[in-house]
Amino acid sequence: GTHVAGAGAGAARYEHVSTQFVRAFGAPPATAPPFALDLWQSQNRFENASILIDVARTAAKHDVLSSVIVVDYLHWRVQGDWSFRTDCYPDMAATTRELRAIGVPQTMASVWPMIANGSWGWGAV
Repeated sequence: GTHVAGAGAGAARYEHVSTQFVRAFGAPPATAPPFALDLWQSQNRFENASILIDVARTAAKHDVLSSVIVVDYLHWRVQGDWSFRTDCYPDMAATTRELRAIGVPQTMASVWPMIANGSWGWGAV
């Protein structure tokens, strides 16, 4: 391993822990996927597909291109069903295609750890 001159015992502990982590889980990739280091766009909830697409178009109009746009919370039919509300996102595949056409290659949905009683995911927990 490497030694950081003058860093003291803290650096040695960090080096030990990071070495053990790599042994247990493997080394990280030499480079991250391109989208991981570029701009990710999110806001406190895109209420529907139209707003999501409008925000992406406006950003692109100003040459601000995101690699990932994040559909944040409250987009599920029921917390724990993990399917989009059709009144807000009637065709997520079409929305994703449109975002790609605008120049946003990745769409991500954030998953919150809330599962409503009686939802599809309820039985799994």
